[in-house]
This record gives sequence, structure tokens and C-alpha cells, in this order.
Amino acid sequence: MEIATIEKEKNYMAVLEYAQRALEETPENPAIYILLAQNYMSLEKERECYNLFQQAENKGVADVELYLAWGITLLNNNKISEAKEKIEKVLELDANNANALYRLGSCYYKEKNYEKAESLFKQAIFEDPTNTLAISDLGIL
Repeated sequence: MEIATIEKEKNYMAVLEYAQRALEETPENPAIYILLAQNYMSLEKERECYNLFQQAENKGVADVELYLAWGITLLNNNKISEAKEKIEKVLELDANNANALYRLGSCYYKEKNYEKAESLFKQAIFEDPTNTLAISDLGIL
């Protein structure tokens, strides 16, 4: 194993240790679940990542940001139908969330449903005219 890889893993482990302590102190804070889940994914510990998201949802602390992070993580790992489910939960809570609209459009794009993707990218840009990802992806359709 390369020294850079070992150092990177040590940094993730330090963050995980700190975040675990923070979670014990404030288990109602969804941002801590997100931090832990993202670090587990960075360590290629997919199961632990998804378990944390699920744990937050089971405890009733899932919010817009947690569902969005969960959906993006699923999308990035090509779990499209699961990603759509989580991103749609974001839109149930915040129908005008430009990032969620864009990410849902990305799901449809990956499914080759370009018409639906285009519509969602346009909605995302309407809600946030500075959404450069949606603008860029709209340009490739």
C-alpha cells in the first residue's frame, strides 16, 4: 500500500472517530450521519454508508439534506431506482429544490429518458439560474 493511501485512510478514520463521538452526543443531527456515511463511502465501505442513512431515517432525523446526500450517493453508485426514491422524498419536502430536480433529471438521463431529464434540468435552472450542472447537462441533450 502506498504511503499516500495510508495517510488518506488515516484521515478518514480520524474523521470517523470524531463523528462517531459527535453522533453519540447529538444523535438527532442529520449532518453527522451524512458526514459519517460519506466517509464510509470514501473508504469503499458501502454497506456501512447505507446503514447510516437508513439509521437516520429509522430514527426520524432524516431531512432534505440527508435524503439528497443519500440519493446522490446511490446515483453515483448507479443504483438509479433507489436514488430516484430518495430524491423524490426531497421533492416531497421541498418541491422547488433545484439540486434535487437536477439530480432526479440525472437519474432519468442515466435511464436514457432524455425528455424527462431535459424537463427536470429546465426546472432546476428555473429554480436556480446559476445551477451550472443543469445548464451544462442541458447542453448535451
